[in-house]
Amino acid sequence: MSEHSIIISPVSRIKGQMSLELEMDGTKVASAKVAGTSVRGFENLLLNRDPGDLSFITQRVCGSCSVAHAIASCEALEAAWGVSIPTNGRVLRNLALAASTISSHISWFYQSALGDYVDFGAVARYEGGDRDLLSQRERFRALVSNGEGAPFLPQFSGDLINDPETVAFLFDHALDSYRIRRIADQIVALIAGRMPIASGIIPGGVASRVSTDMLSALVFKFREVASWVNDVMIGDLLDFTPSLARFAELGVSVPNYLTFGAYRLDDVEDVKFFPRGAITGGDTSIVEELSLARMEESVASSYYARTIGSRHPEDGGSTYDLGTDGAYSWVKAPRYGERAMQTGPLARMLMMQDETILGLDRELRVSDSVLGRMIARGVEAGLLSRKAEEWLRDLKKDSPSNVALGDKPASSGTGMTESPDGALGHWVTLSSDNVDAFQIVGGSTWNASSRDGEGTAGPIEEALVGVEMADPDNPLDVLRVVRSFDPCMRCAVH
Repeated sequence: MSEHSIIISPVSRIKGQMSLELEMDGTKVASAKVAGTSVRGFENLLLNRDPGDLSFITQRVCGSCSVAHAIASCEALEAAWGVSIPTNGRVLRNLALAASTISSHISWFYQSALGDYVDFGAVARYEGGDRDLLSQRERFRALVSNGEGAPFLPQFSGDLINDPETVAFLFDHALDSYRIRRIADQIVALIAGRMPIASGIIPGGVASRVSTDMLSALVFKFREVASWVNDVMIGDLLDFTPSLARFAELGVSVPNYLTFGAYRLDDVEDVKFFPRGAITGGDTSIVEELSLARMEESVASSYYARTIGSRHPEDGGSTYDLGTDGAYSWVKAPRYGERAMQTGPLARMLMMQDETILGLDRELRVSDSVLGRMIARGVEAGLLSRKAEEWLRDLKKDSPSNVALGDKPASSGTGMTESPDGALGHWVTLSSDNVDAFQIVGGSTWNASSRDGEGTAGPIEEALVGVEMADPDNPLDVLRVVRSFDPCMRCAVH
């Protein structure tokens, strides 16, 4: 077999900038390098600043994940001050994070992933009698004739669903998904003032006060989002997945999963709806207790000074070095117990021992695959939309939503939560009244990680090994694998 390299740059329909370097053995990927091609510099930007700036600045890492970054920064400062936030502050943060995560999952399915499986050109060929679909057909034809087909066109060719009626329904839902995402973003804005960049999520809680009008609006909007997610999005997934059976074997990655946990259920104890934990070695029935002491980040293949070495994030650094031998990415290589770890919705559902995902795993062994990651996002969106209705009942009208931090903090704090793409952690060290050190590990820092000092590939790199690509100009399966992780390279490089 001939051996050669193929570079795909940039990778489209993801968040941020990514390139792929694929070493081919004939028509199969023998090894892969996933590169974050831009640097953001937030960790250095925050040095010597007032700690109160953290939650406002870190949200600029990523608009899609801004709520998660706000919560992680605030929890790090609250840990440093030893402060517990009021019930309303805790619940409002849960609701804002749920709404932003649901919005992200809807965007991923309808605007990012769907074009890898559906031939949107079939919409123009619809000849049925449904008036709504005929209207969407004309709308689609007009968009195409005006050169405004994105994000639906252009597409790579391949084994795409091309039944005109099926595709027309999915196109109709994809357009309507923008309306539902807007409502989800309005929920965040009601709670925290705006979205993206939720300025009302502050150290000590949330700035807004729960009123009758706010509560009524939140109930109404969450019900509309929940109804759409459970009836339309999950309905599409159920109708859609039988056509995708072969993707149960595509994109198999490292058999290790990690979560930091999210959605606190108690004002004092750190009990979370999405539990923190680790699964290693592929046995999804055994969830290990998470030990942060086992975490470290390697810079062996990233553009950072070798003096940083391999360290726990609390002791990490961000000194850049473009001349580093062997470096190919701005993304570091976080490891847990020296293992590369998958994070994100699939990891979270496995950590919860969700019966839908475990059942699929028992019957079809599909969880660690393109199909498994797709199903997990739908399951999670539905789960959060329903749980939000319970959390709304925990809000107390005219009760405080925040507390003051006080005067003197401890020396450091850690904030951990779950962004849409995976386990997110912020580590802050304070000196006097300023930020002395700050480090971020995002969900896609794990999934899109570069190789570590032992040469161990990151989860996306591992998932690409063995993927067929007969035509370098049509890398459809390669992109299906990459997009199944919903990579956020903005968070990965931060």
